[in-house]
Amino acid sequence: MSESQYVKAEAIGPVLSAQVLWERITDRESGAVVSDIQNAARETTWRIALDLSRVMLLASAGLGALINLHKQCLEAGGKLVVFGLREEIEDLMKLTKLHRLLTIAGSRDDALAKASA
Repeated sequence: MSESQYVKAEAIGPVLSAQVLWERITDRESGAVVSDIQNAARETTWRIALDLSRVMLLASAGLGALINLHKQCLEAGGKLVVFGLREEIEDLMKLTKLHRLLTIAGSRDDALAKASA
């Protein structure tokens, strides 16, 4: 298990379970968050269950970071699944149509199952 200021991550079988610890993902935080996740994902199969339950604000830089992370996972033969979305963040995903691109799960167990499939 690894923990930084921004992300807590642990491998659960072939899946990296990562929780964003920061309440805001803006231009300032997005690079550090993605870097922490990438470093942990290199130790696994790029199958990531990403917990956003603490995230209250997801700015455009944060949305872009999720898209880039999704692409990286696919290129490495893995998968990104997000879960723990607050209602406001879920509404933002629908408004921006990201719910069509990203896999969204209702719980950690569901996310782990979807990421390992």
